[in-house]
Parts: sequence; structure tokens; C-alpha cells
Amino acid sequence: MNKSDATSYYRAVGVVKDLERQANVTIDFYNWNEIVLTWVTLSKYDLVWMQRPVHAEAVNAISYLKLIKTPVWVDWDDDLFNIPQTHSSYMVFAQNRDNIISIATSADVITVSTEAIRDVYAPYNPNIRIIPNAVNDDLLQPLTGTRTNTLFYRGLKSHEDDVYYYSNHFRKLVEDGANVKFMGFNPIRYVPKCTWVGERDINHYMKYIRDLRPLAFLFPMIDNPFNRARSNIAWLEATIAGSICIAPNWPEWKHRGIIHCNQENFYAVAKEVMKGNVDVERLYQVSYEYIYENLRLSVVNKQRVQVITELMDKKQA
Repeated sequence: MNKSDATSYYRAVGVVKDLERQANVTIDFYNWNEIVLTWVTLSKYDLVWMQRPVHAEAVNAISYLKLIKTPVWVDWDDDLFNIPQTHSSYMVFAQNRDNIISIATSADVITVSTEAIRDVYAPYNPNIRIIPNAVNDDLLQPLTGTRTNTLFYRGLKSHEDDVYYYSNHFRKLVEDGANVKFMGFNPIRYVPKCTWVGERDINHYMKYIRDLRPLAFLFPMIDNPFNRARSNIAWLEATIAGSICIAPNWPEWKHRGIIHCNQENFYAVAKEVMKGNVDVERLYQVSYEYIYENLRLSVVNKQRVQVITELMDKKQA
């Protein structure tokens, strides 16, 4: 949908350089408004990979690709059937529900980032693979030295409901003297005395969090199906920054090194970290070791190479 957004960084354009090298293929990327999907364009490709497709253009393109026997690979990183009504894109996905079902049914393979997302689309397609989000190898470098006392929250407009729901917790942390810093959407109306920094380019963002090296990333969420399907990018980024992550005790977040919270105790858990009662360095090291072994991009991309290989074989059969 947007090759420049954060989802594309973790699921599409951001994985391509390593993927091209590993799979020995060439991948061209377009936004929908940058390409005219006629036979002249589509006939030169052996495989079409769609990241987060929802609109009728995707349905029509897949129908044509079936006609010319070109395999279609679809990737989704959200539960698009359970978007909260307060979400800024709720109407977009609600109005395109039938399109999403058609796309899921027609795709040769669907890749998703979590088990919960797989379960959402499983009724429509038997060939669904879980490919977790991963850290670019160059970014996963061990950090040493002093952390700042910052408690850091990162999230765009789609996370506003979560911040509102936990606003009392955030305000109490600030009142206790915590340096709570938000990046992304502006939460000042909910947490008046926090520090806010706006959005920035993804690579500038990565440099910023590594330079900041917060004490902890905060990622409390409302308990609903959409949030339970979210991937654990906040934990990955916390580890990139030499930090730890506080997040709900849900399946996607049951990884070593994550500190768990719930809707009642988030403030208390964060306060213990702020007071120095948690061995942050040990938890960071545990997370780092797990991610290094399992969630570096060069490791995870091997699964995407397998998808490409299978689809290419299918086309040639």
C-alpha cells in the first residue's frame, strides 16, 4: 500500500536487498499509483508479491495474473477483519472486507507475521506461512555503557487508543519523576507533561533510539483481537536500542527478555524498572542473544527464499 511506511520496512522494501542476494532474483517495487497493471507490465514478471493489498485493483490484478499463470504472493501484517472502529483506517478495511477475502482466497501463498494473523486468514487459504519480523543485521550490534533514564513509547496514530486507555498510568509515571518520551503521534492531550518528538525517517529513527538508549520501551495495549495479532516490533527495536520492552503477556510477546504487564499493573511494572529493581542489562542480553540467533533478517529471509523457490517451480511446472 505504501512502500515508504514502517510496515514496508519490515515486510517489503526493507527486506529486499538481502532477499535479492539470497534468492538471486531482481525485485521491482511500486505503489499502486505508480504502475499500470496491463499485460505489457505484468508479462515481464515471474512472480507478483503484494504487501497489504485490500482494494479492488488488487482483486482485478490477481484475476489477470491467474489468467496468465503468474503466481501471486500476498503478505499481511495485521488482522484486517478486526480493526477497532476508532482506528483511523477502520472504514477503509471495513469497506474492502469482501476484497480482502477474495485476495486471500486467490493467492498462491500468504505470509503473515504472527500466529494470530494466520488464524484469521486460515479459513480462506490453506497455504499460509508465518514469517516473523526481523532486525536488519547491520542494526543488531551490541550496545554497552550507560542507559538514559528515559521511558520511551513509539507509535503512530493507530496507537492513540492504547495511550488514551493507559493515560492514567503514564501520568502517574511522569508525576513520580519519570522522563517519559513519546515518538510518533502527539499524546500531549492525554499525558500533558510528557516529552514528545515527532515522526522521522526510519534510519534516522534507528540512530535516534540507539543514541538515546532508553531504560525501557513501553508498549501497553488494550486487550482486543486486533492488538493481540500485532507483531513484536517494539521488542525488536528495544533490543536494537540496547534497551528492554514492557508489553502484555500475550502469545506473540512470550519471548525471553520481555517484561510483561497487563491493564491493571502497567504503572507498577514500569515503576519497578524506573526504581532500578529490575536487572535491565540481563534482560537485554537475553533478548539480544535470542534475536541474534533467530530474528536477524539474513536468517528469517531464508523462509522468503523458500517461498520464491516454490512459486517459481510452480510457474515452471
